[in-house]
Parts: sequence; structure tokens; C-alpha cells
Amino acid sequence: MLELLLIDELERIGKKDLARSISEEGVTESTKAKLYPLFLKILTNQDRRALLMADRGIIKIEKRLRRSSDTTTPTYEALQNEQHRLMSLKDHKYDGNYHLKDADNKYLACAIGSCLRNQEPTKEIEETIKQSSQLWCLFCLIMLKYKKRGDYMKVLVTGGTGYIGSHTCVELLNEGYDVIIVDNLVNSQEDIIEKIETITEKKVKFYNNNVCDKRALRKIFKENKNIEAVLHFAGLKAVGESVSQPVRYYENNLGSTLSLIEVMQEFDCNEIVFSSSATVYGDPKELPITEKSDIGGTTNPYGTTKYFIERILEDICVANENFSAILLRYFNPIGAHESGLIGENPNGIPNNLMPYIIKVATKELPVLNIFGNDYDTPDGTGVRDYIHVVDLAKGHIKALEKVIKSKGIKTYNLGTGQGYSVLELINTFERVNNIKIKHKIVDRRPGDIATCYANPSKAKKELGWKAEKGIEDMCKDAYNFVLKNK
Repeated sequence: MLELLLIDELERIGKKDLARSISEEGVTESTKAKLYPLFLKILTNQDRRALLMADRGIIKIEKRLRRSSDTTTPTYEALQNEQHRLMSLKDHKYDGNYHLKDADNKYLACAIGSCLRNQEPTKEIEETIKQSSQLWCLFCLIMLKYKKRGDYMKVLVTGGTGYIGSHTCVELLNEGYDVIIVDNLVNSQEDIIEKIETITEKKVKFYNNNVCDKRALRKIFKENKNIEAVLHFAGLKAVGESVSQPVRYYENNLGSTLSLIEVMQEFDCNEIVFSSSATVYGDPKELPITEKSDIGGTTNPYGTTKYFIERILEDICVANENFSAILLRYFNPIGAHESGLIGENPNGIPNNLMPYIIKVATKELPVLNIFGNDYDTPDGTGVRDYIHVVDLAKGHIKALEKVIKSKGIKTYNLGTGQGYSVLELINTFERVNNIKIKHKIVDRRPGDIATCYANPSKAKKELGWKAEKGIEDMCKDAYNFVLKNK
């Protein structure tokens, strides 16, 4: 039975040759040797997740205990017992230095299994672990937990086919999350779902709906029971367009968020990571920008919607002590996934710099307009903190891990801490891709500011996140995406 389960799991993760070998020959010394490094990778990841699940269980129980008015009921006592069990699991030899020599440790294996399922391991599983000293058997048991999606966490991603959302979905799936996407495709294409699945070799549930539609959201929550957290990307996002269409931006961005939060609370889903923006800082008085810098002096309706949503989430966290939110203020994401399958490909004429550069490079547009060269910057063009979209996506994973263990609201800047001007970005793109970008200087664009870059030290300290890719990687990956999708 265990061999059949192992074969099924190996096929699911794309290890078909290994699955075929086990099917034909059984688990030989040769196949064990091949399973060894794969086992180590999975177990190490699951060990970290076990810690996370224990933390999440403790937080959830604390919230339920606070809601319970009668401390003498059997339910209250059961909750306390469960809380103590999870705390003991968390504290038992989990020092982050897991070694393979501990692979046959019965307690460790049971702890991982029970944490992943948030329940006691069955007697059958316990007995199997007791009797087994074989590496592949324990591997199979852990992979079985991994297969039963939802054993880790179901998350809803709004705007998940968009530029940042799609890259975040890839990272979520790679980390074992069960991902549900809702997107109305106003600025993306449905084939992104297939590309996400190709990259990760995992299936995604997709709903083509507007997040403003509460009826549609309720249907999603009913069909996907126990959604535990939301990553909220959905929203209109072009600075220039927001200046000319403010009502549309307020109606869509605020309306979708209010609908989402209302439905989340109906289904007792109380954790959200919000895709905010550095635009909430307006024209900063000092650089680099920290999370304590002044906010609210926004220079365009897009930024104002982000600021208003932050305030809404703050108020909800005050009113509902069970609700927790993380606000991610990020700067200027560019680049693409290294596979070249997903990247930034907006419908119509681009509003952001890198996709406009790309369209000039591919001669879809004749020239790149640079909006102003008279800013108080080294070369007169605007300076921004560009961040690789994959780094940004990984930041969302760290934020998700944080929000399920937190109470109230927290804010983090996600950036590199390094500013580059428009001309510096163009020159780097030309150099690394060996191509010329025709450009001209035009008048400033309404709502733009001179300089904006982050101090991301808080994210490094509290989330354990740091941007790893540089400006050259961003330019190379962005162009690679275009070349592979001509």
C-alpha cells in the first residue's frame, strides 16, 4: 500500500522515471539512494511548516478562548488542552537544525504529521512509523500529507492572474499552499492559469469574477471551505489613468476591498495581506522612506485608494480583535519569472515604464516618452526603487507566514533600498540586452514625484526577507519574457 502511495506521489511531482522504477522493481537500494536527497528537501520544508502550523493553531485557539464567555465548559477545557498540545509540539526539539539522522524519530514524524493536519495522528500512522526504519516509508507518509491539499493552508488570491499576483501564486504553490484565484481579467489573460500550472506542475482553481461582486465571493468561499487567508492584489493600478478617471478608481478599488472584507468575516476568514503601494507616502520629505514616514499626502487617486484601504483595514483590526492584516508597501516591481512564461503584459498601451520600454524594443510602439528631465535628481529624470517581481512575490510568502501568527495590523516596505533614474534603467536595459531604445523627453506627467526609494530593514528584521536580484536581472528577465512570448 505504501509503495502505491509513493508511486502516486512521485508521478504527481513529475518524478515519473523514479515512479516507474519502483513500480517495476520495488524499493531497491538504488531507488532509495535517489529518494534520499528528495526526502531531505521535503522533510526540511515540512519541518518548517510544522512549526508554522503549530503557531497558527495556537493563535486560532487564543482567539476562540477570548471569545468564550464561560471558562468552565468542556469546550473551553478542550481548547486549552489543544493549545497546550500544540505548544509542546512547537517546543519539542524544533531548533531549526533538523538533521537526517533524526529521520526515524517517531515523535518528530508524528509531530510533523499531526501539525500538518492540526489533529492527533491516527493509531495506524503511529504504528507504521514505529515499525518503520526505512527512509522511503517516512517520506511517503509526509508526501501523503502534502498531497491532501488543505492540510497546509488554503489561500484566496484576488487579482491572481495579474503581474504581481501570478508570480506570487507560483511561489505559493511551490511552498505547498492550496491556491484559489479570483480575477475578472480586466488587465490580464486567462492563459496565465495554464502557465502557472506549467511552472509549478500543480493545479489551480480559478474564478472569473469581479471582487466587487459579493454574491460571487460567497460562492467561492462556500465551494472552498476553510479558506484561511487572503492575498488581496485586485485593483486598478495606473497612476496617470487614475488622475483622469478618479471615480472609476475609487469605486473599483474601495468597493472591491469592502466587499471582500465583508464576505471574509461572514466565513470567519480573518487574515489578509494587502498589496499596498509606496504611493501612500506621497512626495516624501526624507529619504530613504521608512514605515514611520508620513503617509496620506498622496499625489494621485490611485495612491489615495491605497491609503484609504490601509485606513479601512486599521479600523477593522481595532473593531475585530480576531482580524489581522499586513500592509505591504512596495515600490516599482519589474522583471519576470526566469522561465519566461509569465511577466508583465498589460492590455492596451502600458502605463508603467518597463512594459513601455519592452514595446519600444519590439517595435510595437515607436518611441518611449520620458515624462520630465527637470526633476531635482542627478540626471533630471525620476528616481525609483525598482524591485524584481520574484523577490516581491517571495516577500508575500513571508508576510503570509507572519499574518497567521500575528494580531492586529503590521506594515512593511518591500524594496531594494537603491534608487535608479529612468535614464539609468533605459541604459541598463540597452546594455544587458544589446538593443537600443528610442526615447524622447516630454512634459511631466500629473501625479508623478521626483524620487522614491525604500528603507526595507524592517522587513529584513521581522519577516526575514531581503531582495536578492539586481537591476540587470530585472532587465534581462523582462526582455526574456517578451522574446519567449512573441
